Amino acid sequence: MKPNSDLSERYKLLPFEPKIVSSYKAYLDNIGKMAVLPCRVKGHPRPRVVWRDNNGEVVRKKNARMRVFRSGELQISRLAWADMGDFTCTATNHFGTATAKTFVYPVIAPYPCDECSKSFTNKLKLYGHKKTHEKTKTYKCDVCENYFCGPTSLKKHMRLHTGERPYACEDVQYFDRDEKPLQEDALEI
Repeated sequence: MKPNSDLSERYKLLPFEPKIVSSYKAYLDNIGKMAVLPCRVKGHPRPRVVWRDNNGEVVRKKNARMRVFRSGELQISRLAWADMGDFTCTATNHFGTATAKTFVYPVIAPYPCDECSKSFTNKLKLYGHKKTHEKTKTYKCDVCENYFCGPTSLKKHMRLHTGERPYACEDVQYFDRDEKPLQEDALEI
């Protein structure tokens, strides 16, 4: 092994207690949706992550609706009203413990789309969504002449041409044109 290689540097890491570097204080989503709660942790040796549900019970592998990933995130399938409350992430190694709580608030989305299975919390969001089903797309890109159903879709598309990347993650020096991949990035690291 070369003395200055990345691998040799890895073995020089000093032990340190866990630190939770990414989690949510609160999470709001529609009943029936899949919720993903991040708990990104740093520490050496690698901390063990344990999640407790809103009843204080440890989320185990046998749980049919909840699953903890190696990345530390908790996935809750089919979010239910009974899931409302604090979910606690605890990271532990030989040098300490860190905890973070996320308050999960399931909401009812009373405005369903009559063309697909999506539901929305207000009429304005439903109206904007319904435009995606329309055959006529009235917003034209001046560069490549593609058409889009709304000004927001066109604006996101224009970022392909301009190279603009307004969404940034300081933790990993990541920049993107769209907010959604940034959210996914925060979950997978």
